[in-house]
Amino acid sequence: MSPKLNDLLFWMCQIDPGFGRLAPPKTVLVVSDFGTRHADFLAESLSALLRPDSTDRISLVTACYPDIPVSPAAEPYDLVITTVPHLPVPRKKMILVNDYPSDENLLEIYKALYR
Repeated sequence: MSPKLNDLLFWMCQIDPGFGRLAPPKTVLVVSDFGTRHADFLAESLSALLRPDSTDRISLVTACYPDIPVSPAAEPYDLVITTVPHLPVPRKKMILVNDYPSDENLLEIYKALYR
């Protein structure tokens, strides 16, 4: 492929904004150790971070810490966002966030979803 592929994709998205919708939808598991209300709060914060036109391309599923899915159930998720330091779900992409996500946490999530 061309070393200018990133430039080509950028300009294609500038010419036709609908081009970015061709990417497969992403699924995110949000796990909180403070219960489902806190997990829902984190999911709403993430929805506010994401562009309104891309929220239909990202599915956010919430869970609280004791009721997290076991390993096989967590496999279909592209990203796991959690407030639990040592979450017993083996995932390649897991992001640990503060109880109230900082700007650094949100930037890290944004990078993980759009790279």
